[in-house]
Amino acid sequence: MKRRDFLQKSALMMAGIAVSGIGSFNPRKLLAADAATEDISLDILTADPDAAIREIEQLIKSAALPQRVVKYQECRLSGVHTGDIALVKNGNLLNFREAGDDFSRQLREISRGLSLPRAVENPFLLRFYSENRPALPGRVSIIRENELVAQLAIAENTAPRRIESARGYVDIAVRDQAVHITAASCKHKTCMNLGAIRRPGERLVCIPNQIAVTIEGRHAHGVDGITF
Repeated sequence: MKRRDFLQKSALMMAGIAVSGIGSFNPRKLLAADAATEDISLDILTADPDAAIREIEQLIKSAALPQRVVKYQECRLSGVHTGDIALVKNGNLLNFREAGDDFSRQLREISRGLSLPRAVENPFLLRFYSENRPALPGRVSIIRENELVAQLAIAENTAPRRIESARGYVDIAVRDQAVHITAASCKHKTCMNLGAIRRPGERLVCIPNQIAVTIEGRHAHGVDGITF
């Protein structure tokens, strides 16, 4: 099935959002799935987007994603990058290659089928994630693997803050209510090339270093919630 056919027929509601630093996106609206489950965010960097979407279509159907809006984005990156898959569940950056649940097992099969991780030239970035209620930008959460290591105020400018993992580091700064990765130890620096994030639910993920940055939503009633 071609990507256009999938986006027209899939049992999801997809709507694109603007992400600073990325070129043009092609959002398409589709239908919502019925069953409830965890909030899930899935990024795939691949040279074969058609094959990836075929696999994700089956994964989404079998996983029965929640009855809410799920957003889809697609863009192409220039240069050589490390193709891989990043999975976030309920605010935690998960290592699906070691997890024992069925969703992670299926992701491992997809990863093997796409020959990931590997270096790819001019890859496509595919993003799928569920969306909760609309919210205002609140706090910036920094996640290392599945651990919340820091939170920053989106309204306060900060100097670059270095977050280290066993694999390397990224430097994160807040400027003018936008979050930037200003430096990274990974080879291709894809996380830097994606530019800044400003809206609740947007995130930057450094796959090689297993570090993610996300903006939490602040609702009118005062309750904060991460909107993946």
